Amino acid sequence: MSVGVVVLLCGSPEFVQTFMFLADDMEMTNPDEYVYLMLLHNSVDISRPWHGQPDRSSASAIHAFRPVLQVL
Repeated sequence: MSVGVVVLLCGSPEFVQTFMFLADDMEMTNPDEYVYLMLLHNSVDISRPWHGQPDRSSASAIHAFRPVLQVL
């Protein structure tokens, strides 16, 4: 597997949610092309970073976060 783009995400869980849903809307979540490294210090937030988005289905959220690697 070769990845074309690596993005380092730093910020609040709300920022990461917004960014990843926007990336999904722009079709920038193909894990063969994009890898997002998400740096969070709270393991509760890491387990479900899309939590709190009532307008997104679970399937949509899982798709949006599929290329995300979480780094503690």
